[in-house]
Amino acid sequence: MSIFNKPAYAITKEDIQELKDNDEAESKILDYKLQVNKQNDGDKGDFLEDICAFANAEGGFIVVGIEDRKEDGKATGKPGRIMPLPVNSDLEKRRLDQMILDNTEQKVQTHIQPVEMEDGKYVFVVRIPKSSAAPHAVKSDKARIFWMRHNGGKHPMDVFELRSAFQRSGAALYQAREFRNHRLQQLYSGRILIDPITMNGPHTALHIIPAGAFETSTLLDLSLLDDRKEQNHKLIDLLRFTKGTLQPSFNFDGWLGRVIMQLDLRPSSIRTSYVQLFRNGCLEGLSNGLISSEPKMFLGELFEENLLTILKRLIEALKIMDVVPPLFIAVSIIGIHDFSFGYHGNYQGKFKTDPLEFPEVSLNAFDEELSDVMKPIFDTLANAAGFPYSESYIQQPATGRWRHISQIK
Repeated sequence: MSIFNKPAYAITKEDIQELKDNDEAESKILDYKLQVNKQNDGDKGDFLEDICAFANAEGGFIVVGIEDRKEDGKATGKPGRIMPLPVNSDLEKRRLDQMILDNTEQKVQTHIQPVEMEDGKYVFVVRIPKSSAAPHAVKSDKARIFWMRHNGGKHPMDVFELRSAFQRSGAALYQAREFRNHRLQQLYSGRILIDPITMNGPHTALHIIPAGAFETSTLLDLSLLDDRKEQNHKLIDLLRFTKGTLQPSFNFDGWLGRVIMQLDLRPSSIRTSYVQLFRNGCLEGLSNGLISSEPKMFLGELFEENLLTILKRLIEALKIMDVVPPLFIAVSIIGIHDFSFGYHGNYQGKFKTDPLEFPEVSLNAFDEELSDVMKPIFDTLANAAGFPYSESYIQQPATGRWRHISQIK
């Protein structure tokens, strides 16, 4: 029942009470706060310092609504009274998240979970994962200060700790690339095709790799994908690459969702896709349904819109499962040599490179506009067919910003 062994969204008031009953002391991964008053610079500063300190160290939890018990006038680091806050839980959650967004550099990814202790009164559990984008600093007008958590407290990071954090950040990207390359080599060799007989025509491969996936403590709660439980069906339905009847199953790597659909009597009309969700939060998708092999041509704007729709659905599923950004997103297209390509019905380009393995992009926060994040990949796709950039983006005269047509519709 411990808060340390379950996703933030699954924490209950019994878990909060257990902290007090067990006299769980503050530690390298736990801190208590009675409240976070934005009008009180001390409250606000201490909260933000702890947020950064946990992210720069091993991650942890801040429980807001439990006092730090005092003995002989001194704080003990042990839980005192549970004093839930009489607030609107959604507004308070947004307030805390905005405070973190405005005052940390770069933004620390957190999961803030309101836990109703009694009618209309909440304790807020802030889960801060160990960051693969460290180091993070608290912003102020005068300085940027980097903090590190230690047992029951925090300290400003020294030069050696800062160097280690920067190296950890670079290692995450390297590990993501190694994972993707390994999976693509298995795909090219035919060792991970789920159904090689029906997987005909051009394939689109997608990899979503959390920066923290290769931390040893990163494991998803796969019980959320047990299709025997009706409450899990909505989440399971998000984890699909294409339309059709989903065939979910568990496997050695984690969870697999397959879809096979035949459009007509032709063997070439069979559309096959799968989503493989790994225990560490990595996700792989493969489909022959985004690009048709008859005729050998496809439209850029249609491909982009379909891929954005799929990505939004899969990222929403990862968010529900408590995966946190940054997320590395990588796309590969296999089997399109000599295919015609164009925009708005105008096919002017052909692909001479096959396969196309696009450089990864990074989604640093769930509220980022996904079409903006994906623009480098779509521009590279256009380049491969001889276009200077993706013509699915329109530059706004007033701001000069490029917006995808799916945002304008």
